[in-house]
Order: sequence, then C-alpha cells, then structure tokens
Amino acid sequence: MTIAIKTKAAKRGLAFALIGMMLVAAFGGCLGEKGKESPKPPAVDEKKSAVTAAFDYKIGDEGLIVDASGAKDANGLPLRYIWEWGDGSKGWGVKTYHSYDEDGTYTVSLRADNGMGDIGFANITIDSKDSSLAGTCNATGGAALNGTGNKTDKWAIIDGMSDYPGTGSDLDDCHIDALNVYDYLINNCSFPEENVFLFLNYTACPKNIKAAIAFVINHTTEASEFVYYHSGHGGAVELSGETGVVESAIYVTNDGWSDAYGITTSEFKGLFANLKSKKFAFIADSCQTGEMGGIGDSKAVPLTEGIAAPGRIIITASNEATVASGTGNGGVFTIAFLTEGIREGKGDGCSMAEPPALAGTLNTKDGKVSLQEAYWYTWWTLETGGGASPTGPEHMPEMTDNYGEPFFL
Repeated sequence: MTIAIKTKAAKRGLAFALIGMMLVAAFGGCLGEKGKESPKPPAVDEKKSAVTAAFDYKIGDEGLIVDASGAKDANGLPLRYIWEWGDGSKGWGVKTYHSYDEDGTYTVSLRADNGMGDIGFANITIDSKDSSLAGTCNATGGAALNGTGNKTDKWAIIDGMSDYPGTGSDLDDCHIDALNVYDYLINNCSFPEENVFLFLNYTACPKNIKAAIAFVINHTTEASEFVYYHSGHGGAVELSGETGVVESAIYVTNDGWSDAYGITTSEFKGLFANLKSKKFAFIADSCQTGEMGGIGDSKAVPLTEGIAAPGRIIITASNEATVASGTGNGGVFTIAFLTEGIREGKGDGCSMAEPPALAGTLNTKDGKVSLQEAYWYTWWTLETGGGASPTGPEHMPEMTDNYGEPFFL
C-alpha cells in the first residue's frame, strides 16, 4: 500500500515561542461540475445502511482536496473515513488531500462507516489535469453488514507534521516518524489496519483528529488498547498571566490549513474524558510536551495535572522546558525509542536503575520490550548525550506511568 505525503525539506527546531526564559507560551450519484458518475459498488445485502457518504472536491495548491463533512449517520454515531485515490494509495480523515505523481484519470472513493456494520460509499472519476475541477459527490451505494468480523481490539491515531502552513516552521522528518509507527503497529503488533488513523501534514487538523478520537471512544472498552502518537512541533503555553499556569501543546494545522493550531493539555483532557480504555499510551516526539503527563521535571512553574489517569502511560521526547530534534531520517527520540529500543530489542531489560550497558543485571531479559523499557533505554541514551543530534544536544524525555504493569504493544 502506498501512502501519499506532501512535505518540504526543513530543519526540526524549537517550539513556536518561548515565554520568559523557557516557555511559549438517497443515492444521487456523483455528478460534480467536472466529475463523471462512477459505477456503484455492490451492496453487501438488501438492508439499508444508516450511513450516507458524500464529499465536496476541488483542485487546490495541495492537489485534489476533499471534504466529507456531508457524510452522515442516521443515528448520529461518529464515522470513520477511508479514501482510495485510484493510484494505489490511501488516505484518512474528514478533510484531506492527495497529489498525483502522474496526470491521468482516477477514481476517487470514500468509504464512511460507523463501526457497527453500516457503510456508505461515494466515488467519482476525475481528470487530474483539470484545474477547474470542483463539485459534490453524493452517495453511490451502501451496505449493512451483520458483523464486523474478528479483529484485535487495538486502536491508534498517528499524526506526523513535517509541512506546516506558511514558511519557516517546516520540519524534515516527522512524517517519517509517523510512517515508522504506523508500519510497526500494523505489521508487528496486530493492529487492524482499519483501526489505525494516520494523519500526515495538513491532514493532521482538529477536524480529523477529533473525529478519530470520537470514533475510537465510541468503539472501545476498558479492555481496549489505544495508542496516540504525535511527531511535530510542540510548545508550552501560559494560560493565565495572573496564575502563571502552563500547559503543553502539540502543534498541527488548523481546519482551514492556513495556520498552526495547538492542541493543549486541557483540550486533550476533554477529548479523552470519556475514554474507557485502561491501556492507553500517549507518545509525543516534540518540544516542551512533558506537562502532558502532569507536573514535570523542572518544577519551575505552576503546571496542570496533565492527561494522566489510571491505565494510562504518557511518554514525551521532552519535559515542559526542553526541546526535541530530528536527524533528517526521523526524530532523535523516535529513532531511539521505537527503532532501537523496540524494533532492535535494545530496550529489553532497561530500567531506571539499569542503563543499556547493564540491562538484565537486576531484571531478567525476556526477549520482549515494554514501553517502559523502551523509555528507559531512550532516557539513558539521550540524557547522557548518546544519539543526540548536534543541532539539539539537550534531550530530556519524560514518562508518567499509571498503567501499573509492563505495557506491551
């Protein structure tokens, strides 16, 4: 499977700003203006689907831009949006885009489903050379399935932001980190592909992230496993000049793709408020995000309690004051944490008391690497200067562990 990305070469830098010394603060067919009606996909059975798919489309600077805000579930359930671009690549989200490598005629397909067996389809055939392409694609079919099959109860939302709106804020390799995590979860950890939401660059916007979180919450229980991963800019935001309370934020793009948008600790706390999962990992490879886990290392400023809760583990590449950096081929943190610590098994046996050179001295190596072991491998590697890039030598990852036992993916 090919996943399309749009990025610009740039250097991963500090968070957006600093405050004080260390802070930042019915089936109508697809008859758009230029589109051609595509064959309707066969319905799986004769029951009517509760989901109606529809999307608007146009050509813009990013390529083909689509927005499925018009897709609806009759019962108001959250929807999952999966796109096929007609060239073998795939996309996710309510609003997304795709750039074609070659001019030609392609069939763009949207599958919207509520995770309860109800599916809506909408597809249209476009000419990628047509710069005036614009219109609305209505439903071309639907299906109501009797079940969703046997799948592992594992879920993930992954965002990687290398290309930010405007100039001067782009990063080199955050999309590479996101693809690394996506590949590992699906191919090594039995995460069902349809349960993993991948948002790269402009598709990592609040509309898509919030829709994905709502869908996950609606389909998970206490026994479900859920991973949220971000690679991109991060920062610390002073919420009040009177109290001086500081929150971390991860930076994505806004829904209009015109500026950066910071999702703060308190906004994430609200988004995850109804999450039932007692096996939830939040991982961020970005600057100044340690406060996501609560009171951080520095203790220098008033901080919130973060998004920490029983059954959750929060791991960040930085504390609330320090930075994270990239190598051009991935984030320093993600390479140490995932590639070396987990994929290559170097984290096996590592702990707060056991650096990599002594791993297994106190704790028996078992051939598996938990998130906690991977964190301590990363902590020992980066805090002692090993693996840190010359442009960002200060790496102070942080972990808030309320899971209570080894967390294996």
